[in-house]
Amino acid sequence: MTPKPEAKDFTGTHLADRERTPAGKATCQECPFKESNRDRENVFDHYPNENLTRYWREVSQDGDFFTCHMFGVDAYAFDDSAKAQGFKAPVNIGHARECAGTVAMLRRELDILKGYDTLAEYKKARPTGISEKTYRRLQERISGKAQPALNFSDFVKPDDVIHPEDWIDTSSEQRIFSKDVAADLLNVMAVLFPETNACDCPTCRNHGQVHLMKDLTTAGGETVEVDAAMFPLLNALARAGIETTESCVNLAEAVQALAPGEIGSLTNMAAGKINYRPIMLRREPFIRLSNETPAAQAFLLAAGQTPGVTVETDGKLSQLIYRKKAEGRLLRIAQVIGAAARR
Repeated sequence: MTPKPEAKDFTGTHLADRERTPAGKATCQECPFKESNRDRENVFDHYPNENLTRYWREVSQDGDFFTCHMFGVDAYAFDDSAKAQGFKAPVNIGHARECAGTVAMLRRELDILKGYDTLAEYKKARPTGISEKTYRRLQERISGKAQPALNFSDFVKPDDVIHPEDWIDTSSEQRIFSKDVAADLLNVMAVLFPETNACDCPTCRNHGQVHLMKDLTTAGGETVEVDAAMFPLLNALARAGIETTESCVNLAEAVQALAPGEIGSLTNMAAGKINYRPIMLRREPFIRLSNETPAAQAFLLAAGQTPGVTVETDGKLSQLIYRKKAEGRLLRIAQVIGAAARR
């Protein structure tokens, strides 16, 4: 008999890196793929069509493994407001168990596919169905060439889970773009159109409830609110003509206070080359900035050589995460570059 994996602390371990095990025999109470949960009220927005479209795209088009909400631990949030709505807290079982709802939906698609002569005919008739990539991955799991095994269960009936063809808008961005492409596009938009970069999420909208804020005039001449603790450095960057697009002294702290339901998704985020995962884990200040100007490039070069500073770049956008003790050096670098630029 194979011993059960010991429970462990998942903090810092990306969801995709956890041991994956087959789905249980029944869908959990939280399952967003259950027909009975359609349009169910939930403080963490598991059930709106746009989120379900994104979830199903990851499973049906990208062949991703979807972890059951009840065993996602830090991947899916829970608090008193969720408890009041009748939801249960996720538990730590030492691994990531596959969602029985997605397995049931995949099984239904494979059964439907049997009625077509070719995969191309199936895809033409069912644009919300599975892709060739997903089909081949499922075949590998069924044959035992890939793990985990697909645990098809007769306890979950085909009509117990949602029918994507009834509600997915195949022209929506959640359906068209993979999570990696969507994340990269948002990063590009932040650089090209900084005036549209304002975010209305609870963490940004109510940021002043957690961190003291101060008005900053950006390099582009806009007035924005930034964390007062970061104002000297951000102001020096603006005076050097360096356009910043985003910043926070401790994003994890702000999210915990203002939008705890997003902790799991942000901490487990791995979409795109620049994302919030390292920012959430390090709980240190970060700045995102356009790297197109000579001043920005000089700053990033010097910052990348500073102990305690991490610089990541994707196209025209760069992300800076730094330890507080490095802030003084970063400020001096920005001031020197700004003085040179103003000569």
